[in-house]
Amino acid sequence: SCVFGGMVTTNRPDVAQRVEQFRAQQTALPPARWVGKQLLHPFLTQTARKTLGLGGFGQAWLKLAKAAGLITLAVEADEHSALPPSFRGYRMANALAELALRQWAKIDRYTEHRRKLAAFYYDRLPDAGYQTPEPVSGSSAAPIRYPIACEKPEMLLAQAERRGLYLGAWYRPVISPPGVRYQRVAYQPGSCPHAEAAAATVVNLPTHVNIQRSDSERVVEILRQCGMGPVTA
Repeated sequence: SCVFGGMVTTNRPDVAQRVEQFRAQQTALPPARWVGKQLLHPFLTQTARKTLGLGGFGQAWLKLAKAAGLITLAVEADEHSALPPSFRGYRMANALAELALRQWAKIDRYTEHRRKLAAFYYDRLPDAGYQTPEPVSGSSAAPIRYPIACEKPEMLLAQAERRGLYLGAWYRPVISPPGVRYQRVAYQPGSCPHAEAAAATVVNLPTHVNIQRSDSERVVEILRQCGMGPVTA
């Protein structure tokens, strides 16, 4: 991750032309202060996660950093109403492009790490009473998150946090992030009942490079001890 910016690939010339035209319209360089916030973001958020179990220090640290304007919000207020974010017209900053290139150089190591953790969860979670996603035959997927269904996800997340582990609460609403104004994005609650049911019970287990095998073993142990098994039909 380079926090901001990314890549588009396509084998369709018409799409490539439209992407090039869009890119050419992005002429404004982002302010240096804004770029600094993006570079601070990984450091500050990782520091917060490492201190989750210290009496709420991690949460307080992150809230303080946001209130002080040291890091940008993942989603701006306008985006909750389907409006474009303030940075929509920025070109990708050189500093963030350099960060992306450094990350790209590590992608093989990161990918192999995710594959190993996913294989560990797949092997161990059934013993803890949880169903696991079936791997696609012949694939070599490296999941950015490993989803499971849990009857009491909020309790599980709280238990893990008290023990200093951050389990993903992403995609808990059927349209993420929390706070999206459904009417503004033309979504009618109840129109996708299966998606809503899945979103209400999903917990995403971490596979990123800062999660070691010992951490994954603790995750499985927490799942077993909490006794909050899979959702039953």
